[in-house]
Amino acid sequence: GDYVIEDNGDVIFKINEVMNGRFFGSYYKRFDNYFYSDNCSIFPNDIERYATPKEIAEYEVALTFHKRGRKPFEVKEGDIISDSEAEKIYVDASGFWDKEDFTGGDYTLLKTVEEFNEWLENK
Repeated sequence: GDYVIEDNGDVIFKINEVMNGRFFGSYYKRFDNYFYSDNCSIFPNDIERYATPKEIAEYEVALTFHKRGRKPFEVKEGDIISDSEAEKIYVDASGFWDKEDFTGGDYTLLKTVEEFNEWLENK
């Protein structure tokens, strides 16, 4: 359950299991903006340090986008997000949003346009 940093701060790795001297889990590559959720591994000597609370929050938000079939922090027209005061916002301009909007706690992805359209189809 620990979060660690490797690759000069580029990789935030969540350790899910320790086996045969290796750590297994998933990771988020910050500079490439890529989330890898398959059971990958690292060696203890590759770990540079524990992740900070801010880095852990970044990982968790990136995971939220990944679970919804998106690259981390990818916002599309038609998505629904909420602001820090729980106001719902329908996204009509996808290029306006960036990582800091979501990692700072200002905004949260509620539904992707795909999830919203699926919900409409099932009504």
